[in-house]
Amino acid sequence: MKKLLLALCATFASLSPTYSQCAVSPSSQGTTFAYGVMDSITPSQSVASPFIACDNSSIYYYGNSPDTIFLEGSAHLKIGACWNLVVYMRNNCRLEIDTTISASQRQIAHIYFDPAFTTFQDTAGTSILAMTSCPGLSYTYSNFPNSQSPCALPTGTENPEIQAFEVYPNPATDYFQISNTVGVKRIVVYNMFGKEVKSYFHYPNAQHEISELKTGMYIVKLINDKNKVIKSVKLNKIHSGV
Repeated sequence: MKKLLLALCATFASLSPTYSQCAVSPSSQGTTFAYGVMDSITPSQSVASPFIACDNSSIYYYGNSPDTIFLEGSAHLKIGACWNLVVYMRNNCRLEIDTTISASQRQIAHIYFDPAFTTFQDTAGTSILAMTSCPGLSYTYSNFPNSQSPCALPTGTENPEIQAFEVYPNPATDYFQISNTVGVKRIVVYNMFGKEVKSYFHYPNAQHEISELKTGMYIVKLINDKNKVIKSVKLNKIHSGV
């Protein structure tokens, strides 16, 4: 029997996962979605499963076939009609339900998620049969070349420049810099509740001041001149001398 997701907080409190539930090995067959683009998944058109959404992808799923979706860093998945869908979410991902779809046509078999970096939106009324909280959720890609995520491979549908960006020093005390300035026009820092706490215009060799921020983890988003996020990076702010 279908179970209604009444409240996320109640669900989180009832979960007692083990890490082995969270380590998975996707098949080498499937569809990889590129960085920073909007794509649609329609299984009725025989799109290969599993689906792997790379960093900052934004995808829309619509179909009634059992499928599996893996979300990489900062990917956004919007779900329409679904049946027995399985979703893995890590590193600042967001899952949203299309509320224009009848609740009777929305059933998710299982969601595996990193509770520290996952956002849910408009999930009320959707049948979610199981949810597993996976702190530090990671995937193993043993079936891919060099055991790497397909998002790190030069498939021709992804932007290889994104892989070159690095935020340093990390951990940081007073400021941070980025190692590649190509395409970066603005930088925004968010706390772990999703609130914007700092914003900067970027230029080569810039040192972005964070001394007044509280210690803890933050999300640094690098934004291009089209106001698109091209990469998100976790930054650890620490006290001087730590």
